[in-house]
Amino acid sequence: MAASSAATCRSWRGCRTKDKLIHAPWLAKPEQLADAGVKLGRDYPLPAVDHAVQRELALALFKR
Repeated sequence: MAASSAATCRSWRGCRTKDKLIHAPWLAKPEQLADAGVKLGRDYPLPAVDHAVQRELALALFKR
C-alpha cells in the first residue's frame, strides 16, 4: 500500500499541518499554523514567488 503524499511529507519534513495544507501551508490561517506548531520561514520555507501573479505575467507575455 502506497503512503499518501501528506504522510510522506510528514515523514521527512516533520510537517504538522492538516493534509489539505501540507503542500502550501502559507495558505493556512494563522491560528491553523499555531495549532500545528508551524512557523513559516522557520519550519517551512516561505514561497519564492506568488504563483498567481507570475501566472498572470506569463499569460500577458504569451498574448504578445
